[in-house]
Amino acid sequence: MTGHSPHRGVAESSRTPTPEQPTSHSHADISTANALLGDEPTRDIREGVREFIDWDQATREWDEPLVRQS
Repeated sequence: MTGHSPHRGVAESSRTPTPEQPTSHSHADISTANALLGDEPTRDIREGVREFIDWDQATREWDEPLVRQS
């Protein structure tokens, strides 16, 4: 096939310059998501991440066989 690229269907990566200010100083604005979803967060990010880690560890025994099968 003429003009066929061996990389067809593969996205090219690009680098985005890193901000000069550390990301710990940035604040995500979730007001648009709140407006579209009609919802407000019920916990802060630290609490949510901690709950996710606890859940992941509690379900690991059940989850690992499924992951290995896929």
